[in-house]
Amino acid sequence: MFRWTPPYEGAIDQIALLGWKGVELTVWSEEAMQYYTPEKNRELRRQIADRGMELTGVFFGMSGSSDAEAAKRDEFVEFFKRATDIGNQLGSPKMIICAPPPFEFAYPKEMGRPNIQTFSLDIPKGLDFDRNYEDFICSVRKLADVCEELDNRLAFEPHPHRYMKNADSMLRILEHVGSDRVGMNIDPSHLFPMGEMPDQVAYRLAGHVFGVHVSDNDGLTNGHWRPGKGKIDWNAFFRALKAIGYDGNITVELEDVPGAAGLPSSPFEPVDPLAKPANADPVRIAKEYKLTEQFLKQICREEGLTLV
Repeated sequence: MFRWTPPYEGAIDQIALLGWKGVELTVWSEEAMQYYTPEKNRELRRQIADRGMELTGVFFGMSGSSDAEAAKRDEFVEFFKRATDIGNQLGSPKMIICAPPPFEFAYPKEMGRPNIQTFSLDIPKGLDFDRNYEDFICSVRKLADVCEELDNRLAFEPHPHRYMKNADSMLRILEHVGSDRVGMNIDPSHLFPMGEMPDQVAYRLAGHVFGVHVSDNDGLTNGHWRPGKGKIDWNAFFRALKAIGYDGNITVELEDVPGAAGLPSSPFEPVDPLAKPANADPVRIAKEYKLTEQFLKQICREEGLTLV
């Protein structure tokens, strides 16, 4: 991970200098949207093209689609529409989001789970979870309508504790929403701690895989390590991608490696002792990505694939 929040020009150049062919951008907040003016979007699109790269997707990080208040759910849809318009201006082929937890609950941070005696969340009594899921699905249908109107696609990224965290929850969303504008962004580092074998998820979601994020962990948390440093079977995963005919982008997402950039904490949150600086360390992060490139190319050679 090179940088979470604007500006992104320096991070784009860093990625280009490493020889990578694509970059993913993010709209993390309403404030971040102010950075993406029409002029800035033209500049970023030109910069990415001039570096011989392509934009692989835009991650939309705002929340609200399962809020108990209808007004806040509708506000989320409007924010998504604005973000999708930004994505279109940038030339993004898809919008990537994580589904919300029920009622937008704020779960403890997954990365701290091994060191917490009791991993729990206090919730109010009397909540109607069935109704909340119906409200969430209604929001997703509206997001699909936005993608239809603006000619884009929505790729759900699995994440622990959320309404989309594994193959079954993704298939349930697809069944309820019924739109070919909605699919999955497979992320093994989020699927693995949920008890999934990422290769089996690829087989089960064949025809609905819009994108792939790549990072590794040991299944105890949703850490994002360099592939080969955890326990995920990468040969099996790439073999599955080949079998289902996936020929799209492979986005390397190294959030928890030496030199990675961090997401700035809210001023209302306590200081995180594991917090990382806003900018990636250019030397250390370059080493991690070069080793990742070598590892993935070897896996692809073994599985009869070409990684370019």
